[in-house]
Amino acid sequence: MRKRKAPAKAKRAVRPNMPTQMGVRLKAIRQAAGISANALSLAAGASHTVVTQIETGAIVDPRARVLGAIAKALGCSIEYLLDGQGRPPSTRAVQAAFISASEAQDQ
Repeated sequence: MRKRKAPAKAKRAVRPNMPTQMGVRLKAIRQAAGISANALSLAAGASHTVVTQIETGAIVDPRARVLGAIAKALGCSIEYLLDGQGRPPSTRAVQAAFISASEAQDQ
């Protein structure tokens, strides 16, 4: 008796990631504050990969914990990151978060 071969899996078309409004907003806030994606990831306790994937649209639905940590590091509300509503970023909060993150990294 011959074994049947499993049917070949259909290949999915690969298309480039399309940044979401949240990703575009996150990148704009980060760049306006003069912060690298790596610095933001350290301040938020998230990986650099996650931050860049959110910005580029590779992750369109990040975990609430990650989104909350990023919002806190940027001094804005989660709602602001999601849809532009809510508390906008605070320059002082951003600077304070990054100073404390860099001090914690130095220890």
